[in-house]
This record gives sequence, C-alpha cells and structure tokens, in this order.
Amino acid sequence: ESEIAQLRIRTLAANQEVTQLRGRNAELKSENDRLRRRGQAEGNHDVLPVVMTATVDLSCIDSGVIAQISSFLGTARELLNLALTC
Repeated sequence: ESEIAQLRIRTLAANQEVTQLRGRNAELKSENDRLRRRGQAEGNHDVLPVVMTATVDLSCIDSGVIAQISSFLGTARELLNLALTC
C-alpha cells in the first residue's frame, strides 16, 4: 500500500503541475494575442531573420575519436579536405 500511496502523491503533484502549466500557457497565449494586436495597430513591419550560431568545444573530444576519424579517412589529403570544410 505504501507504493500505491506514493504513486497517488506523485500523480497529485503531476496534476498540480499540469494545472499550473496550463495556466501559464493561457497567460502566454493572451500576451501573444496582445502583442499581435499591438503590432497590427502599429502597421506592417518586415520580419527580421533569426540567426542562431552554435559553438562546439573541441577540447572535450577524446583523442580516440580523432584516431578513428583519421583511420577512416586514410590519407592526409582527405584529412586536409575535412579540415577545410569545418
């Protein structure tokens, strides 16, 4: 019965979280609608593109991975071509 009680407690907590998230979702939808109406009232504006960049920390790569890539490529020329594409 202890396990059932724990499951009921977790279910209750999950249901409370769902209720909170639904409320937050409704708030955000309302804010989006308000911002859309305000934007339409101000006139038609061009949408600016969103540019996302990703940075990869190569210091975390294991040297074994580099060895596997090197052995797969085979020649220094292929490795150079790969380096030039990065």
